[in-house]
Amino acid sequence: FMPSFTDSPLRAIRYINDYGDVGFDSSVRVFFVINTNGNSFVDISSLSKYPEENEYKCTDLVALKVVSIERMPSYWQITLEEVK
Repeated sequence: FMPSFTDSPLRAIRYINDYGDVGFDSSVRVFFVINTNGNSFVDISSLSKYPEENEYKCTDLVALKVVSIERMPSYWQITLEEVK
């Protein structure tokens, strides 16, 4: 099962704040920034219950490279780049 992504940083941060805490002492909030060339990501907004989320899914064959990991005030930001 591949996760969904949005192209709206504000919406993603709000989602982390609303749903990112699972109640465990060792939980970590993570914000992924993905720079894509469009080969492995598909816009599924027209199929979504919430089309305003600009929702994308990636294929099972997506290849991503970690570009940076940064500690932000309330989460970790991991920047990835699509390599294909």
